[in-house]
Amino acid sequence: MKITFILPELNLSGGVRVVAIYADYLQRLGHKVTVVSKARRWQKKLRLLVESRGVEFFKRTERSHLDGIEVEQKIALHGGPIVDADVPNADVVIATWWQTAPWVNDLSPAKGKKLYFIQHDERICYPDDENWCQQVAATWRLPMHRIVVSQWIADVLMQEGVTQSVLIPNGVDTAKFYANDRSRNRNLRVGFMFSRHPSKGSDIAIKAISLAKDIMPQLEVSVFGERPPTRRGILPSFVKFELRPAQQRIREIYASCDAWLFASRSEGFGLPILEAMACKTPVIGMPAGAAPELLASGGGVLVKPENPEDMARAIVNMSQLQENRWKIMSEEAYATAKRHSWDVGARRFEDAVKRHLSRC
Repeated sequence: MKITFILPELNLSGGVRVVAIYADYLQRLGHKVTVVSKARRWQKKLRLLVESRGVEFFKRTERSHLDGIEVEQKIALHGGPIVDADVPNADVVIATWWQTAPWVNDLSPAKGKKLYFIQHDERICYPDDENWCQQVAATWRLPMHRIVVSQWIADVLMQEGVTQSVLIPNGVDTAKFYANDRSRNRNLRVGFMFSRHPSKGSDIAIKAISLAKDIMPQLEVSVFGERPPTRRGILPSFVKFELRPAQQRIREIYASCDAWLFASRSEGFGLPILEAMACKTPVIGMPAGAAPELLASGGGVLVKPENPEDMARAIVNMSQLQENRWKIMSEEAYATAKRHSWDVGARRFEDAVKRHLSRC
């Protein structure tokens, strides 16, 4: 098949990362994959400077999750939406973000059968902007086949009257995220991913570890993030923070912790849950994204939503587990990760695309 993914832009976001993984796997399964995106602002300015008439695309130099993946990439430098001239003819064309859905919907039939890959409820970006929220919800009702990454998103769509979607959970690469046989640290160590966005719940995790630290002075905390905290002292002094660690180092951070905190208020899926589990680290998670499904078989505990006190209690309880009980939870986490490989996910994604084509 010829498959085109439409992205709003290339960057290091989790959504782009998932698209990059599927694009790579589908290409290796023998399909011709193209990723089309809009230019970043600096790229548009560069185009104006060089004034290269007739040159519609140029090679990107900014980092993104597409780096090192051998799929065709095209960047549209013009203003406005992606249009037919930007997109190759294909069997299927896939929207990946709410703003790309109307673009895909307006493409001609030659560009492929239309799919909408929904990874999040993007209303959370500007929850107080009624116009924004209405526009996002309106895209879910466009006449396109929908693929969602978690039951949580499927439920969100159902609340808006959209009842038909295919659930394909995200996966994890256990060749990149792994741990040898391990035991719990002498002093309990927990970790979480820091984000400035309120939906990620970093403030909840910070409150939880502060409460737990009052009870467990020996508690250790490891944190990493793509951007540093914005205010001095936003992270307690006992927290070890690492800015944009390399992937190998991220694996080491996961594997060094006895529990991983997932504090998101709203989440499409929550890739760190599976990444931590693949490193044999139990997860203490809020019931957002795929956490309820992933933790249903053990491998961690669910806590009350937006409740740092409950998360702090779970941290303390984790420290009081007998070593053999912690190891059972660790192995349950690993077993869950193994059931969610990207290879399995990519083949399910491929099957969903094929079924969609056969029905059209």
